[in-house]
Amino acid sequence: MRKLCSLTTMGNSFKSDFCPSRRTTKLNQILNRNFMRNRYPSSFTMMGMILLMIVSINSLSGRGMSDRECVEKDDINFAICSATFTNNSSEVGLLWEYFGNDSWSNNSVTIQPGQTYTQSVEDGEVWQIWNQADDRLFAEFNINCSGNTDYSWNVRPDCCEEKGDVTELMFRVVGGGCVSNSQDEPCSGTISDSGPFSFSANDKSGDSFQTGNVAIGETFTISDGGNDLSNPTEIVIGGQSVFIHTSCSQPIIPGERFGGLELVGVTIEGSFCGEPCPNPGISFESIQCLDESQEFSITSPDGGVIYRWDFGEGANPSNATGAGPHVVSYS
Repeated sequence: MRKLCSLTTMGNSFKSDFCPSRRTTKLNQILNRNFMRNRYPSSFTMMGMILLMIVSINSLSGRGMSDRECVEKDDINFAICSATFTNNSSEVGLLWEYFGNDSWSNNSVTIQPGQTYTQSVEDGEVWQIWNQADDRLFAEFNINCSGNTDYSWNVRPDCCEEKGDVTELMFRVVGGGCVSNSQDEPCSGTISDSGPFSFSANDKSGDSFQTGNVAIGETFTISDGGNDLSNPTEIVIGGQSVFIHTSCSQPIIPGERFGGLELVGVTIEGSFCGEPCPNPGISFESIQCLDESQEFSITSPDGGVIYRWDFGEGANPSNATGAGPHVVSYS
């Protein structure tokens, strides 16, 4: 025996020969959803009318789901769970469900600094945190009910709050495909293995101004001999192409990802903004006589950091790269 359920479209309720399931809820969400965040409800009226007509025609013609179809539909597994969203920042966050293609849920939830909000979710859903001005994405969460569903975020500073010229960008290679960020510049391809990878940095004309090699977990710095970086700057690495807007008319936020690259920091007007360098923990002994050699090394090296040494006047060698140990003599 078929069951009846009530659907609501643009404020109109009707009955249909349709199996009750989570699909009904999803259909309600779709029918009442605005395609754009800036709200254009009139653009959705026609779709709602078409769906109403289709369901009405099927009902009038006596066509409904068979009991077998009903069972098969109800057997679809929708993993449902509760997720917590905790605001660890000092700014108010707005929680939206994101459907893709610039389409969000009709209403958001305001989460104050320090507040935790619990939401019923299901596998595969995407939820985003935006600022109150609706022009900056703080965080994005992909729901996996079989994993950890306690989500939190913090707001990193926008290094372009003080406008200036960008001369360096430091990245860490984390791998993976294209993801959302505050700039939304073009991205294509995936970094799919551990490397090492060759990379090139290209200006807006597509001409390369820097090349190198880097592996997963390592950091590297993009620079053009002290000149302002091209806007945009393209980085091609491991089969992936990402563009970064460098004019400071868009946010540059350390910690955000550009494809398989995580932005560590940026140099603007000669000042570095971003993740601080870890304490290197330098090991050495005092030199008593000039003819004695000394050994320098990093006690707790970080695999993602490139260490460059300047041993000062009269040192042999005068410079070195790497965690060491480096044997140096003075004259």
